Amino acid sequence: MNMHLQGGVAKDDHKPNAGINVSRCHLDVCRGDRTYRTANDVQGWDALTATLCEAKVDEAAEGYERGLLCALQSAGS
Repeated sequence: MNMHLQGGVAKDDHKPNAGINVSRCHLDVCRGDRTYRTANDVQGWDALTATLCEAKVDEAAEGYERGLLCALQSAGS
């Protein structure tokens, strides 16, 4: 049995999550032990969408995220 750090049983089939702090100019992303920054524009959304889709991230996403959220939804995330 694999125990979760918070005391529950960890599921082996879980998908990773990402935390995204959104500002007018950039997105700060935390996924697992990786953190990075990308532009909050179409090119940044495309790059982030590709990265999160490749990692099969289950959830990601506050006011300025609308464009990114649309890009992720269009990609099927």
